[in-house]
Amino acid sequence: MRNLFVALLSTLAVTACLSGVSVTAPAMAAAASTLIDLRQAPQLWADAATAGDTAELLKLYSKEAFVHVVFTEDELHGHEEIGGYYAQYEKNPPKVTIVRIDEAENFGGVGVLSGLARVEFHEQEPMMTHFSTVLKIEDGQWAIQLQHIARIDSN
Repeated sequence: MRNLFVALLSTLAVTACLSGVSVTAPAMAAAASTLIDLRQAPQLWADAATAGDTAELLKLYSKEAFVHVVFTEDELHGHEEIGGYYAQYEKNPPKVTIVRIDEAENFGGVGVLSGLARVEFHEQEPMMTHFSTVLKIEDGQWAIQLQHIARIDSN
């Protein structure tokens, strides 16, 4: 199962590359000194989501990012839609805790992450979610290109 999942995420990374995601060697070299570790990206996302900070969340996404949130059936394209989605939680943000990171692979400027997060919306039962994320180096930082978030049923 793990190998199948890595293959799927690798396919997403290649698809991102073929759809116009490109990172030149000079850009990668210039970013190397300031680039955060790929495994830190989920925690930055969780911190911004928990703070209800839409502006900070958008800094983590590529301008042409695509996000699929399965449990709300939302498909979000680009900063405007992603920002609108997160803005609804600014006054009452969920608490997001990264439980674990299962995969973190760097394919030379395109990164692939997957793991589990616990999301606690106010006055609702906490839920476990699985995230799969493809990132690329953009302006010297990892930027989310594709993100898929699904609820894990407790049954």
